[in-house]
Amino acid sequence: MELLEDHEVKYDAIIVDEAQDFADEFWFPLECMMANITQPTPEETVIIWDAACVEWQRLGAHGLTARQAQKRVLHALAASGLDLARNERALRINFIRKRERWIEGGYTPAALRDQRPESSGHRRELPLTADDGKLLLARSLHGGLAQAWRQARNAGILSAAATQAYLHQPASKSYVPHRVRDHLTPNLRMLDDIHHGPRQAALQGAYISRDWSDVSPGDWYSADDTTLPLYYWEENEQGRPQVLRGQCLVMNDCRTGRLLAFALHSERNYTAKVIRGLILKVHDTYGLPRRGFFFERGTWASAKLLKGAGDEVPGTETELGLREWVEFRHAQPGNARAKTVERIIGLLQNRMEDQPGYCGRNEQVEKFERLRRRMQDVKSGKLHPREFLLHRDEWAHRLQDICEAYNQEVQEGRMLKGLSPREAWESLFDANSPLVQLSGETRYLLANHRRPLKVSRNGSPRTVTALPHALSGAGLSRPLPHRGG
Repeated sequence: MELLEDHEVKYDAIIVDEAQDFADEFWFPLECMMANITQPTPEETVIIWDAACVEWQRLGAHGLTARQAQKRVLHALAASGLDLARNERALRINFIRKRERWIEGGYTPAALRDQRPESSGHRRELPLTADDGKLLLARSLHGGLAQAWRQARNAGILSAAATQAYLHQPASKSYVPHRVRDHLTPNLRMLDDIHHGPRQAALQGAYISRDWSDVSPGDWYSADDTTLPLYYWEENEQGRPQVLRGQCLVMNDCRTGRLLAFALHSERNYTAKVIRGLILKVHDTYGLPRRGFFFERGTWASAKLLKGAGDEVPGTETELGLREWVEFRHAQPGNARAKTVERIIGLLQNRMEDQPGYCGRNEQVEKFERLRRRMQDVKSGKLHPREFLLHRDEWAHRLQDICEAYNQEVQEGRMLKGLSPREAWESLFDANSPLVQLSGETRYLLANHRRPLKVSRNGSPRTVTALPHALSGAGLSRPLPHRGG
C-alpha cells in the first residue's frame, strides 16, 4: 500500500525540510561514499542501495516519518549524478522496490543484488548431452542443422532433457532453438571443412604469416598460370576465326607485388617453353632475381628446360638450366595461400569485368546469357566474333594497361602500407645489390640449357626440346627429316 501511495506523489514536490536540521548529520556517510564514484559497477551499485536503505532506517529512528526519510534519501541520490535510474520517477520506484527486498531479505546487501542474469533462461545450463551434440553434428553434415534437429526430434533419439525442454511440434518446420544453433554452429563449420576433404580443412585452418622484413624487392619472383575470365578471338592456321580464352602466365615480385611481365598463350595447355620465355622476358627487362623463383609444382617443378636435371645425375650428363644462376622453390600442393601471385591475379580479374567478352570467374555457375547466345551464333556461322569480342592483339594491349594500372594503385595492406607496387619497388629496392642481367655475349647461357654428350665419328642422334636433332662431331646440330607413318 505504501508503494501505491508513493506513486501518487509527484517527485517534483520532494524538497529538503530546512526546519529539520537535526537530521543533516546523517547525510554525511551516504554523500561522502557517492562522491568518490563516477560510474558504479554492479557491486558498487549494491553498496549504494544498501547505504540508502540504511540511511532511510536511521532517519526514521530519529523522528522522521517514512515519507520524509524517503524524500531526503531520494534527494541525495538524485544530487549525486549517478546513473541509477532513467528519471526521477523511476528512481523513486526503484528505491521503494529495493527497500522492500532489503527488508524481506533480512536487511542484508545480498537481497539487493540484481537477479536477472542468474534467473534468465540464457543462463541456465543447455539441456543437451554430449551424445546429443555429436548426433546433431553428424546428421547436420548431410542436410543441415534444421533437418537434423527435426529428424532427431521426430525419431525420439534425443535425451530426455532435450526432449522435455523444447517444443515437439513447433510452428515452423525449420525451427531450431537459438541456443542449440549458437552452440553447434562453430563446430559444424569446422566439421564441414573436414567433411569436404583435408585440402579444404587445411585452407580454412590455421596458417603462419610471412615475415618480409629481411626481403628486398628483386630477391624473389613468383609466377603462376591462370585462365582469364574473358574470351577473345584470333585466326587459326587455316585463317578462320576461333574464339578462346587461352592461358595467361604472370610473374610478380614477391616483396612488392609488382607485376613484372605476362605471357598470353592461345592454347588450352602451356609448356615449359612458355615459362622459359616469360623468365627471359623478365630477365631482359629487370634481370634475374637475387635469390630465386617461387613457383607451384607440376610443369613448373619438373621441366628440365627451366632448372636442368637433378644433382644425382653425373656431371657429364647434367643439364644446367637456370639453376646455375638462381634457386627454385615450390609451394605445397593445393595451398593457394602460399603463392602471393594468387591474390594479384584476383585483383587483375576485378579490373576485367567491364571488358568485352567477360564470362565470369566461374563460368559453369555465373552464366552471362547474352554472351552465351552470341557464342552460339559464332559456332553456327551467323556472327563474326569481331562484332562483340576483342582480337588477341587488342586484348594483349588492354591487359598491359590493366597490369600497369594495378602497379600504379596504392595498396593499404601490411606489406606496402600506402605505397603502390611501383613506388614500393623504387623506394625499397637495394641499389647496392643490382640484379644480374647477362649481356648479349653471354645471354645464350639462359636461352639454351646445356648437356654435354659424347659424339661418335658418325654422329649421335638426340632429342633437343622435343625436336629430333643429329649431333655431329663438330658440335653442330641439324634437324632430322620428319618421317611419317
